[in-house]
Amino acid sequence: NNIYPSLTAISTCSSFATMPVNLLAARRIGIPDSVANIVIPIGSTLHKNGSSMSSIIKIYVAFLIIGKDFFDPMNLALALGITVFVSIVAGGIPNGGYIGELMMISVYQLPQEAIPAVMIIGTLVDPLATVLNATGDTVAAMVVTRLSGEKFVEPAADKF
Repeated sequence: NNIYPSLTAISTCSSFATMPVNLLAARRIGIPDSVANIVIPIGSTLHKNGSSMSSIIKIYVAFLIIGKDFFDPMNLALALGITVFVSIVAGGIPNGGYIGELMMISVYQLPQEAIPAVMIIGTLVDPLATVLNATGDTVAAMVVTRLSGEKFVEPAADKF
């Protein structure tokens, strides 16, 4: 049931573009529309686990390249703040991570030489991060269905 959302995520690199196909997949899984129509759109905006992981990886690699200590408590706190902010603000648009990468370089006052490295990493991990974002939204809808006491409905026979 997650094949089409995954293919859409890989081809568009956009959590927002994946939302309609995610809603169809949720219907095929049997998630009630009352849950899916709330959880998946909110998840497309706020639940960006793939974007968050990608952001931390890029920050860590930038620190490795520059030779700074990533595990300093202040650097970790800034990384967490940057990650939450960027994953919510720029996570839904294709290559929206570039905004976060430039912000990260500015906040940490890293040399401009780090820009190409983090942009290459961002480009490589963006499709997979988007798949993780989209899959996480469907899973969140399944968890909400279970925790709310809603009953899974008979899966619809929608054809993709």
